[in-house]
Amino acid sequence: MKKLKNKPFRFTFGHLIRLSLFIFAVYYLINYLSKNQANYNNKPDILGDKIPVTETLNKYSTDLYQKLPSDTQQKITKLPELPIFSEIKKQLNGFPQKQINQFKIDMINKISQDLVDDIKNQNPTP
Repeated sequence: MKKLKNKPFRFTFGHLIRLSLFIFAVYYLINYLSKNQANYNNKPDILGDKIPVTETLNKYSTDLYQKLPSDTQQKITKLPELPIFSEIKKQLNGFPQKQINQFKIDMINKISQDLVDDIKNQNPTP
């Protein structure tokens, strides 16, 4: 393999131009992104707040609901009062919360069992 000779570095006018273009581009991007950062901070959080898509969907569904005939609107508003929905609510009595609590219990049991096993398998050092 051919060995390359290391030439001493000399800062030339071309290097100065490239460096200044790079600094200008970085400065411009930082200013542009910092101005647009306010737009990103104003968007609601996904966890908890409404997201813009939900607001648009609500507006669209409200407009559709208003265009329906009045008897259909009444049927839609009376849907939650049907006996099948009350039966579903009874069967789902606290389902998501029960599942979350069981997951927490299982996780704590697994961690504690792993700790106990590590202590049992640990060899004492003389």
